[in-house]
Amino acid sequence: HNGIGGAGASALASAPRPRAFESLALNDCHVGEGGLIALVESGRLGGCRRLELARTGIGDGGVSALSRSGAVETMQHLDLRTCGIGPLGASSMAEASWPALSHLNLGGNPLGAAGIVALMRGPGMNALETLDANGCALDAVTVGGEALAQPPFPEDRSRRGVDLDLDLSTGGLDARALGALAQTTRLAGVVDLELHHNPV
Repeated sequence: HNGIGGAGASALASAPRPRAFESLALNDCHVGEGGLIALVESGRLGGCRRLELARTGIGDGGVSALSRSGAVETMQHLDLRTCGIGPLGASSMAEASWPALSHLNLGGNPLGAAGIVALMRGPGMNALETLDANGCALDAVTVGGEALAQPPFPEDRSRRGVDLDLDLSTGGLDARALGALAQTTRLAGVVDLELHHNPV
């Protein structure tokens, strides 16, 4: 909740500091795409385990830069609520490998059906325990027919003992989408499913 903006983030990136951040919270600091890219290029996020960037306006460009950085190797908790991330940014995340990422919050971003389908099929998201896609402008037919009726992640999560909490609330899912979800046996790893504020 500081107005540091992109300039402040760039200053933080260039400040003399021998070690990378293990945890960094910049919620509501309006760092923007440029500010996050400066932090990524500085190497200060390599080794980061927890990063909070809610409502910072990083957009597709910022999350794409983050997805190409060394931060993906160690990131465990990533908060990207209401950052203006669309299908392109979601696809960039899905194409990267996040071996330690257990909690991902993308609530309030216009991911659309294409974005959530990409994330749910992404090869590098198998460590996820919580995926929050609340209010992400999901298309009921596409999500119901393509994403929820397909394996949510490429590996058999239940066999590996990894459970998933999935929040698809306020996403526009209707009875058809819920029916597709109810019929599939491929969501065995989902233990907590939130669907409130959908026209089911």
